[in-house]
Amino acid sequence: MTVQYMSLLDVARHLDVSRDTVAKYPLPEPDVRVGSGINAARGWTQATIDAWHASRPGRGNWGARKPKGSASAADAGVIASS
Repeated sequence: MTVQYMSLLDVARHLDVSRDTVAKYPLPEPDVRVGSGINAARGWTQATIDAWHASRPGRGNWGARKPKGSASAADAGVIASS
């Protein structure tokens, strides 16, 4: 049976993000390299990408940010004078 490897573009499609976005991710070591040097093509199995993706942290605190302009004066550290 032939082993199928995912290219960077395949990984992007699998994760439903752009190729430019996935290129910025700290991806796991590739399961295979074809060629040598800077022009070597990298490949990952779907199992490798799925395991890596499942272990990535979630949105963290970024998801809890208030929309721009919704901070109150108290949140901004402004003291009201009377």
